[in-house]
Amino acid sequence: PIAAAAEEEEEEEEGARKEKDDDHGQKSSARSTASSSSLLSKDPANLIHVKVQVSDTGTGIAKEQIPSVLEEFGQIRTGNDMNSGTGLGLPLSKRMTEAMGGTFVFESELGVGTTVTVELNMKMSDAPMMGTIAERTENPFAKLPLPLPHEVSSMRPGLDLYCDVLAVEDNALLSKMYRRKCERIGLSVKCVEDGADAVELIESGWKFGVILMDMTMPVMNGDVACQLIRKPAHLQGPDYKGCICLVTGNAYSKKQLDELQTNVGFDHVFQKGETPSWMDLIEYLVEHISGKNQGKA
Repeated sequence: PIAAAAEEEEEEEEGARKEKDDDHGQKSSARSTASSSSLLSKDPANLIHVKVQVSDTGTGIAKEQIPSVLEEFGQIRTGNDMNSGTGLGLPLSKRMTEAMGGTFVFESELGVGTTVTVELNMKMSDAPMMGTIAERTENPFAKLPLPLPHEVSSMRPGLDLYCDVLAVEDNALLSKMYRRKCERIGLSVKCVEDGADAVELIESGWKFGVILMDMTMPVMNGDVACQLIRKPAHLQGPDYKGCICLVTGNAYSKKQLDELQTNVGFDHVFQKGETPSWMDLIEYLVEHISGKNQGKA
C-alpha cells in the first residue's frame, strides 16, 4: 500500500522531468551481494533469473549519505522533504534480498535521481497453482469465524459517529494514503498526527468506527494512546469500546502480539507488508455493513 500511494503521489505532483546530464552531480552506489546461500550454487538448471529495477527522477542522494539510507530508521533531508518515510524500506528490502540469495544495488546521482536493482535466482516449483483466481484473491478475513461482532457493531449504521475512520499517523504520505483508500470505498476519514491528539478526541466524546493507530509517534506512542483510550470509566477514563487497530512496520514475536491485544487493548495488529492488512478489514466491514457505503463520495 505504501509503495502504491507513493507512485500515485509522484504522478500527481511530478513536474517536468529533468534532463540527465552526465557531467552534473555526483554518482554513487552501494552494492550488497549475498554469500554462499545463493540458490544458483544448488541447482542451476532449475532456476529462473529475475531482475527488478526501479528508477525515479527525484533529487538524488549524495555519495556520503548512501550508508545512512541503508541503515534501519536512517533518514536524510532532501530539498523541503522533512519526513518522507519510516527509514525501514531500503534496509528491509536489502536484508530480504540477501536472505533469498540475491543482490541489492542502490545507485544515486545528486540532482538526477535514484535507481535500485534487485536480482534473484528463483527456484522453479513443480507444484500446480492452487485454487482459482477468485480463491487466491479472496479477502483473508473471509476465512475467519465471521461476522466479526465487535468490529461490525463499531461501524453499524445509525451510530453517532464523527467519522468512520480515525487515522493516527505522523507521516503525511501515509495519512494521505489512508484518506484516499478509505474515501474511495465510501468511508469518511479524520487524520491526526499523534497519539495524544487521538486521546484528546476520544476524551472529548468523539466516536469512530475504526481507529488506525501507528506505534512510533513524536509525543505519544500508539500503545500508550490505546491504553489511555481504553482506560475504564471507574478510573476516570473514556472506556472506549470501539475498534482500535495497530498498523506498524515493527516486527513482533507472537508473545508481544498477544500482549498488544490482551494487555494494551488493540483489536488487531497489522504489520506492514503482511496479510491480512488493515485494508482487508476495512473492505470486509464495508461489504458486511448494509448501507455504510451508500450515499458517500
